[in-house]
Amino acid sequence: MQSQVVRFLDNLLQEIKNTGIDVGDLKIDHIAYSTRSSEEYERLLPEFLKEGELVKEAIISNRRVAVIKLNNPIKYKNHLITAMELIEPIEGEKTFSGWEHAEFLVDDYDNLINKYSSLEWITKNKNRENFSRIKLVLPSGREVKFLNTPVLVSATIEE
Repeated sequence: MQSQVVRFLDNLLQEIKNTGIDVGDLKIDHIAYSTRSSEEYERLLPEFLKEGELVKEAIISNRRVAVIKLNNPIKYKNHLITAMELIEPIEGEKTFSGWEHAEFLVDDYDNLINKYSSLEWITKNKNRENFSRIKLVLPSGREVKFLNTPVLVSATIEE
């Protein structure tokens, strides 16, 4: 898994850089693997759980998202990634099977949006009470998301 993640992050970070965003000083909170179907999600969940502990299987945007705390954090450049998500597709949404996004921690969404105001930010989940975030869809279809609360913290908050 480590080599797949490194390849994914190398490509993702290059694509982020190509958009003009500097994430050099931001911490990667977690990475996420998207599944093509509910059946694939159910088939892969036991495999992903070999890598860590299920902190929560949350329902986010009407689909299951498994939040997993890794037994052995993934080392990537100056990052130590301690969590990953396995994501069931939203019904009717086109998706693919594979590493889909990384999420970076930020203090203030508006500062980031204003700094890169020419980009098409998706902010519909900015003010969500739990699991809030903003995102960009990159040309490849992969996403980069920014959150202000680590996923392992959000996953322990009772709804």
